[in-house]
Amino acid sequence: MSFSPVENLREKTKVAVQRFIEDNSLVFCELEESLYCVFTANDLKKFLKEKGLKQSGSKPELIERLINHDRLMAEKLVSNYKIMKCSAQALNFLDEFKENRKNALNLAKKRSFEFLLKGCVEDAFMELLKYKKEYLDCYDSQANHSYEDEIEKINFVISSSPKVLGKISQNQLDNLRAATCMSILWYYDELSESWLPDDFETHLSSNTVAINYLKCNAEMRKNLANCQKYTDKVKLTFSKVDVDSCGLCKKLKNQVFDLKNFPELPLENCTSQTGCKCEIEEVYDEQDTIECENVLSALTEVGNLELFTKLSQLKKLFDNDLITEEEYQQKKTEILSRL
Repeated sequence: MSFSPVENLREKTKVAVQRFIEDNSLVFCELEESLYCVFTANDLKKFLKEKGLKQSGSKPELIERLINHDRLMAEKLVSNYKIMKCSAQALNFLDEFKENRKNALNLAKKRSFEFLLKGCVEDAFMELLKYKKEYLDCYDSQANHSYEDEIEKINFVISSSPKVLGKISQNQLDNLRAATCMSILWYYDELSESWLPDDFETHLSSNTVAINYLKCNAEMRKNLANCQKYTDKVKLTFSKVDVDSCGLCKKLKNQVFDLKNFPELPLENCTSQTGCKCEIEEVYDEQDTIECENVLSALTEVGNLELFTKLSQLKKLFDNDLITEEEYQQKKTEILSRL
């Protein structure tokens, strides 16, 4: 992600540059540096050719040859440009800042991991937000709502305890949960395995498999919770190119389950390295489907488009938790009564 100078500096670019010059953070380049920035190698060769000079060599060599032959002419070539660079003082400051940022990042990750071990998800997120506020330009205090999805994912991981991992101790499970959450909290550029103790082992073929099983279980439970808002029955489907799910899971293909009787995934004897890769599809009773089709058909008739719009708006309010289910059902009944 890129930002304009104004967004980065939080002030007008000209003001910032002038301030950097005054505090000696920016200094003018030497003649050699200015020529290097302004002109290409072909430009320099053209100047040398006009002077009857040798045109071979690296770009720094071309510049040195041009200056040695006619320094005044070289100065004139860049006289209309003001090329500046970071001073030694500024470079030292940047090096210190990078080192401080690196240390702060490591500390924030360490603290967030410790909170995750205790199941304190919000405290773990606070460590991330404090780091971003201090060191990252992209921090936006008004955009914390964008983390809701990550928080939901982490909460499902923290509460996951699948039977497929039933042979590991509680301490191992806590470590596995926290390590798995680190890759979600820190934008998936953090290897979960790196947060596990050096001597961490399970009965599974690798720690990666254990992490995959935990992720799979959390994702399935999250999807089921979302389905519960709309139906009480679901079925499992698999992609035609699914080569990861094991045979045990695939035996459940297209089977319909009540949500309360849905099998825990991955299955206890799962042999997949990734966990089940099935999709959960909502299933509706035939009567519900018929009623839905009748309503849609009636709403799309001429004269009912206004009601269709109102129903859509009402549904959005409900989906965004701006009205209760009771209010939603009451208003929906009022609208449908006008058909």
